[in-house]
Amino acid sequence: MNLYLQIIIVASASCFLLFTIFMISRNSLQLRYSLIWLFASAALVVLGIFPSILKWVAGVLHIVEPVNALFMFIIFFILLSLFSLTITLSKAKKQISTLTQELALLKHEIEQKPEKHDVLGE
Repeated sequence: MNLYLQIIIVASASCFLLFTIFMISRNSLQLRYSLIWLFASAALVVLGIFPSILKWVAGVLHIVEPVNALFMFIIFFILLSLFSLTITLSKAKKQISTLTQELALLKHEIEQKPEKHDVLGE
């Protein structure tokens, strides 16, 4: 791998890693959702510094070109992220539905009670 490309990969991945840590520290990103991003950016930093790791992994998996192994891992990462977000979205939709139903029941209960006047008769 070309040294210039390695520098760009390491710099980009390091910036993303620092940005993720910054977002966690500002409480803009929850830790449980950010772990996968921390792992991915750290892995890119390591692969940028040591490209021979990717060649070794490609050889173990019998993949001819190391870049194809990288694409395979990136696609797997995207699918994993998408699946995780779909699970989170499903849970949130269920919670919203439950809360909406509870709110409707409470609203109906309040509307059914007769109005009570306070002690002064106002």
